[in-house]
Amino acid sequence: MHIAASDETVLLVIKFKVGGALRFLSHAETLRLFQRACVRAGINIRYSQGFNPRPRLSLPLPRPVGVESGDELLCLRLVRDASCVMRDAKTATDAAKGASGVQDGRN
Repeated sequence: MHIAASDETVLLVIKFKVGGALRFLSHAETLRLFQRACVRAGINIRYSQGFNPRPRLSLPLPRPVGVESGDELLCLRLVRDASCVMRDAKTATDAAKGASGVQDGRN
């Protein structure tokens, strides 16, 4: 996990693995999985500006469907709040770990 901060935004980079039945998720489905996990975890994500704001999440390295990987990256931008940056970073890491269990059928 890597954290970089600016005046209003904290960039959090999380490394995760994809294996088992999760390897059949597409790039868009994987991104949607993490968006939902962050909302459920109550992480204060930065949203884009404009008419239809979107969460500022990205998977910078697309993975082909059906391929397992041990070094996937998730970049998410959090709203900077000094009191909760580390709490949100820990929650985001736990949400990333739990997201695979939810989709794989292992609660």
